[in-house]
Amino acid sequence: MWMRFAPILQEGLKYDKKNTELELYSKDQQHHIKLFLLLKADAPDILHMVRHYGIDIITDFLDARCNDACGEDVKHVKDHAQYLRPTSNPFSPPLSITDKVIRGFRHPQLAHLIRPLGWLAEFDDSEIFRQQLADGKKLAHPHDWPLFLFDEETFDMEDLFKSFLCNEMLVQAWRLIFQGPSALDGHPSPNAKRGNACLNGMKKVTVAALAYVATLVYFALSSQETFRPRGNGHTFDFYTFYSGLITCVNEDAMAKDHDAILLWWNKQAFPNHMHTDNKGHANPPAQTGRGLQAQACLRD
Repeated sequence: MWMRFAPILQEGLKYDKKNTELELYSKDQQHHIKLFLLLKADAPDILHMVRHYGIDIITDFLDARCNDACGEDVKHVKDHAQYLRPTSNPFSPPLSITDKVIRGFRHPQLAHLIRPLGWLAEFDDSEIFRQQLADGKKLAHPHDWPLFLFDEETFDMEDLFKSFLCNEMLVQAWRLIFQGPSALDGHPSPNAKRGNACLNGMKKVTVAALAYVATLVYFALSSQETFRPRGNGHTFDFYTFYSGLITCVNEDAMAKDHDAILLWWNKQAFPNHMHTDNKGHANPPAQTGRGLQAQACLRD
């Protein structure tokens, strides 16, 4: 997400002509080629369209449609942030739809949710530190994971993957984005407008989709008024957060942790289309979980 289509089509078209081994390409090229193959599978006419209209027109069209879809998702999650919490424990004070003045570190419950693991002690011990965060004088590092990524905002330092990405707020946001607002209670209305998952034939969760949902939740909880994927030194770098989550699960996690996360999510998102394993992911993780555990020590 938030990647221009030009390099995807350029690398993909070159690969499609040569049909050489994927391993001969650089890591970035392989990433672009894999995205091109996914695009080609979903839109078999893409090669004909490029030949007919030219690559520039097609990439501009795809970029615009992607930006429109993302903008709609951002607005949905931001406007419905109040309903990401169970009604038994709502945000108080309630979150305004019109502005984000009291969101982020200015709101007591949201401040707890977006606290980075690396700053837990400073946040608990120093009022000055909390005020600096509320005033925007300090920015969290995009690779220092916030508490809302963990089930019930709790974690085990000996096994951080144990509850990683299994927070109910993320499930609610998934339902909102991929199944529509009527699915927030877990039971989408049959008469409601079909969500993105139904429209696009999704039957299983991907790591990239999880990272996308988590990124939009982070923005919705934050006090940043406008969503800009790239940070500028004064705003949070959501793209680095997004890509870091993907790398963490796909490369830093052990295979059993990777599969456990997706299995849990498939139970939540697609209970009628259960997948007993997730061995189809590209590049099975070979490293240990030390990558995630190291994030607890990061500092801005």
